[in-house]
Amino acid sequence: MIRVVGLAGLLAAAPAPAAERVDLLVRGGTVVTMDAARRVHEDGAVAVRADRIVAVGPAAELARRYEARATIEASGPSSGPP
Repeated sequence: MIRVVGLAGLLAAAPAPAAERVDLLVRGGTVVTMDAARRVHEDGAVAVRADRIVAVGPAAELARRYEARATIEASGPSSGPP
């Protein structure tokens, strides 16, 4: 017997793409970007590789996209450059 699997079944069976490796993921705090839009992510995250920020965005999104060697939970008081 041959069973036909719909497109939804094929997509559900496909493995998730591998997470990209980063050195550090800082998550759980409010992230204010310094771009032209001055975006604010209340539960944000910052992914860092070597000495470069590679991504900024919602913590849940970055946790799915990146596997970090180290993670810092940043909830609590804010910090920023002097």
